[in-house]
Order: sequence, then structure tokens, then C-alpha cells
Amino acid sequence: MNNTELTNALAPCIFERQDYSLHYWLGGPEGAPLIVFIHGSSMDHRMFLPQMKAVLGHFRVLLWDLPGHGKSRLRKKRWVFFLKEAVEDLKALLDELNCPKAVLIGHSLGASISQEFIFLYPERVSGLVVLGGTCLTTKLSFQDAIKVRIRGLLIGLLPHSAQKKAIGELAGVTPEVQHYTREAFSQVPKEVNKTLAKALPGFFHDEPGYTIPCPFLLIHGEKDAVKRVRQQAPVWSKREPTCEYAVIPGAGHNANQDNPEFFNKVLLRFLAKIG
Repeated sequence: MNNTELTNALAPCIFERQDYSLHYWLGGPEGAPLIVFIHGSSMDHRMFLPQMKAVLGHFRVLLWDLPGHGKSRLRKKRWVFFLKEAVEDLKALLDELNCPKAVLIGHSLGASISQEFIFLYPERVSGLVVLGGTCLTTKLSFQDAIKVRIRGLLIGLLPHSAQKKAIGELAGVTPEVQHYTREAFSQVPKEVNKTLAKALPGFFHDEPGYTIPCPFLLIHGEKDAVKRVRQQAPVWSKREPTCEYAVIPGAGHNANQDNPEFFNKVLLRFLAKIG
């Protein structure tokens, strides 16, 4: 299947919210376990197309564009991003689909949304996959918070063309992934990206003793340009009793795109254990 065929295998749908229309795509056998893919900042649902051929025959699949990304355009200039609002969007969408439980697969920002969702609604999640993400329930150190804020400010000061170039190099190793990333980034309003950079430090909250309460796959690219992801993952995995940890060879931040064959193999093995 090429990307066009994969897209055609997913039914496009719209879910109305107060300030935006959430665009989502649904496919796979009705009645099968549901997998929800949640993309990262400046991306859109297309970043997970390399996984569709592997999962569509066995699982019900939901992809969606986060507010301000892809086709989910904001109806008015409301440039504030609330993590819990994204969580409530997902909960409302699952309720709309009459789905009591799902496996969540989140990349970067999507990993934060997935973690907050399972923290607030553990009974709604049967499995969690964190790709290129960091632990949300550990307090962000003062030093890391400063680094995140400075990075966001510096990126915001760059010309748009320079931001596009930087995001491509950050996200992907292969030219194809870098091209996709820059194209997806160009569709996101500048104010949305700035708002997300400012909001990121506020996502973290310290929860001593908390562990992920379901089967958990923690995964990142061998060459992930986000140093904190690579450094924290081995430590985080040892703290989680249900965690399976994997590193995708030769892949960057968007590891599922850089090396889809390896990623899909690890993902399917994990999903088979959930049943």
C-alpha cells in the first residue's frame, strides 16, 4: 500500500469542539481492539502512515490531528495550549465512538497527552506506547525547565525558514522524514508553535511512587536529537514494573518513520502481548 491507498483505507471524520473541529481517521475491523495514534508537536496524523499496513488488518485504528495541527484548524485566535484540554478532547472522542478502552501510542507531545490521559483515566487504557517522550510524572528540574524555556524562546526568534530547517533536522534522519516534517510544520500557525514551547514546562508534575498501571512500551530512536529522551529512557524503564524498552537503530526523533520496519516489529510484538 502506498500513502494514498493507506489514507483511503481510513474513513475521514470530524468531531466538533468549542473552538475547533477535530479531524480524525478511523479504519480496521469493527469490534477489534482500538489503537489511538497521537502525533507530536508540529506533526499531523500522517506521521503514522508507515504503521497502518502492519496494524489495520488486526486492529481498529484511530488517527487524529491535534488542535492547530493538520486539518484541525482553530476557528479563532486562541493560542493557549492546555494539556488537560487535549486529554479531554481524546476522552470525548472515545466516548463519541463508544470505546471504553484503547491502546494509546503517543509521540513526543502525543506521549505527554497519552501519559496525562492514563494518569487521569487509567481504566480507559489497556496499553501505552511512548515514542520519543519523557516521563511526565517526574518534576522537571529547575535547570531542565530553564533549558526548555530558552530553547523555545530561541526557536521563536528564528525566521520561519530557519525554524523549518531546524525542525526537519531535529525530527528525522532520512531526507524523506525531514521533508515530511518541514511540510507538516509549515501548516501549523506560528503562534501555536510558540505557545506549545512556552507551555511545555508546565506539563510535568511530580508523583512519587506512581507507575504506569498497564503494559508499557518505551521506545526511541538511537539518534534521537532530543538528548533528554535518550538519557532518561533507560532510567525510567527500570522504574516501571510493566515496561518493555526498545531503541530503534539508525532512527531519529520520528523513529517510527525513519525505521518503520524495526518499529513495526517491536510494536506488533508488544500489541500481541496485550491481546
